[in-house]
Amino acid sequence: MTKLLFLPILFLINMNLLAQHSDSDSMLQKIDGFLSSANAAGKFNGTAIIAQKGKVLLNKGYGYKDVSFHSMNDSNSIYQIGSITKSFTAVIVLKLVEQGKLGLQNKISKYIPDHPKGDKISIQNLLNHTSGIYNYTNDIDDNDTAIVCYPISKKRVVEVFENKPLAFRPGKYFQYSNSGYFLLGMIIENITGMPYQSVVKQMIFSPLQMGHSGFDFKNLKSDNKTQGYAWINIDSSKASYIIDSTVYFSAGSIYSTTRDMLQFAKAISSNNLLSNESWKKAFTPGKGGYGYGFWIANTMFGKRYITHSGGMLGYISDFAYFPDDDISIILLSNTGNYSSNLSSISLWLSAIVYHIPYYNWKASSENFTSDSEILHSYTGTYSHRGGKLVIVFQNGRLISKNTQNPVPEKLTLLNETQLYFNDYNISADFKKDRNGKIEKLIIHQIGKDIECRKE
Repeated sequence: MTKLLFLPILFLINMNLLAQHSDSDSMLQKIDGFLSSANAAGKFNGTAIIAQKGKVLLNKGYGYKDVSFHSMNDSNSIYQIGSITKSFTAVIVLKLVEQGKLGLQNKISKYIPDHPKGDKISIQNLLNHTSGIYNYTNDIDDNDTAIVCYPISKKRVVEVFENKPLAFRPGKYFQYSNSGYFLLGMIIENITGMPYQSVVKQMIFSPLQMGHSGFDFKNLKSDNKTQGYAWINIDSSKASYIIDSTVYFSAGSIYSTTRDMLQFAKAISSNNLLSNESWKKAFTPGKGGYGYGFWIANTMFGKRYITHSGGMLGYISDFAYFPDDDISIILLSNTGNYSSNLSSISLWLSAIVYHIPYYNWKASSENFTSDSEILHSYTGTYSHRGGKLVIVFQNGRLISKNTQNPVPEKLTLLNETQLYFNDYNISADFKKDRNGKIEKLIIHQIGKDIECRKE
C-alpha cells in the first residue's frame, strides 16, 4: 500500500522535472534562434552568455572570429570590452575606500597635486561623471589609427584635457567623460604603488578566477583572440586596427570572455569583492542615472537593471544584470565602432527571458516595391507624445529621423501597410483614412504601441 502511494508522487516529481527541462530547452531554442537571426541580419557578430540564478542558459558564438582564416566565434572567444572597464575601475576605487586609503569626497589634488582645478573636483565627481572635465576621446576617431595604435604616456593623454575649461561646476550636471576614469586609474596607482593592471588582477581577476581577462590585447597571443571589424557583410569585411591599451587605460583597456564576465556578474549577485554598503553606493543612481561605474535603470519591463556598454574600433559590448531575478545578459562583439551599440539585442533577449512576445530579426532590407512614387507616399512627419518621427526617401530607400535619436535609421517597407525598422527590429503599421491616405503610423515596441499621427 505504501509503494502505491509513492507512485503518483514520484510521477508528479518526474513530470515537474520534465517540464522544467522542456522550459529550459524552449528558452535555449528561442535565444539561439534570435541570435542566429541577428547574425544573419548583420546585427550581431560575437559571443553571448545568458544566465539565471547561476545557471547558464546559453554561451555561444555567432559569426566570424577571423574572416581571413574562416574561423568562427565560440564560447572561448576573447574580445575587448571597452568602457565596461569603468565598472572594474569603480570597484577598485570603492575597495580602496573600504580600506581607508581613499575618500569619495576627497579632492583629486590630494593624489595628483599638479592637476589644474584638482582642488575643485572630488573622487565622486570622477566616478559618477559629474566632474565637467573634457572627454579626451572626443578627439579620437577612425582617422587617428596612426596615433592610437602605439603606446602613449599618461602625461601625453592628460595634456589633451587638463587645460581645457570645465563644462560646468563639478557636481552640477552629468557629462560622460573617459578623462575622469583615466584619472581614477592614475590615482589608484599613486595610492597602491602598483600598476593599475596589477591592482585589477590582484583585487578582481584572481579572486574571481577570470583567467582569460587582461589588458594588452594588441600583444595577446591566443588562438581565441578575435579580429575586430568595422563591418562584416556577406561578400566583404573591413578589419580594424587594434588600439593600444595605454590609450584607454582605466577607462577602457580590458579584454575578456563571456564566461569571465559572468564571474564578474556573479560577484555582484553574491555581494562578493565589496561590502553590501559599497555595492549599494555603486548601484545608487545619480545624475544621468549613473551610479559608480554602472548605469542603473528601472525601465526594462518594470524591472530594475544594472548595465554598462562599450564601443571602440572593431569592438562593442553590453553588460546587463537584473538583480531581482539574478539574470545576466552579456554580449561581446568583434564588429562595430565608437558609435555602435548592442542595446537592441540586449533588449530583445531580455524580452525572451521574461516571456514577453518577441520576433526574430529580418535579414532582408529590400522594400517590397522599388517604385519611388509609392515609396515617396510614405514620407512625412509623424507626431507622437514623445516627439516627432520624420520619414524621408533618400538614396533609393526610406530613412527615419526623430527628435530623440538624430542618427538616421534604415527602414524597409515589407508590404503596403507594414514598415520595419532595420536597426532596432521593430515593426510598424500604416493606417489609412477613408480616402486611402495615410493618417497615422502605429509603432509596435516591446510591450506597448506608439501612435504617430501624420502632420
